[in-house]
Amino acid sequence: MISPITVETYMDFVQGALRYFVDNFSEIYGRERVVYNVHSLNHLAYDAMRYGVLDSFSCFEYESFLRVVKELTHKRKPSHIVQQICRQLSERDFLIKYIVLNTRMQNQVVFQ
Repeated sequence: MISPITVETYMDFVQGALRYFVDNFSEIYGRERVVYNVHSLNHLAYDAMRYGVLDSFSCFEYESFLRVVKELTHKRKPSHIVQQICRQLSERDFLIKYIVLNTRMQNQVVFQ
């Protein structure tokens, strides 16, 4: 489901395989592990047919960025999350500007 040709060619097979996986998921992994995302797999092949290849409607890049945002917070201090993120981003921005400015100044000295 990552190319238009495979979406069209293997639609029925993928739909059947996903349905089989979802139907048997609780037997394999346990009923307590069945979550909404598992059910959502039932719709994945249809969504690929309707909206195009998976990358055209995937949320992976946002989920990856969420990990970056989570890393900006103090795990032991769950309060003031927004302030922590803003402070961390401000510090990173300052450091990047400082490093870039410092590198430019060093290059000017070397090349003069």
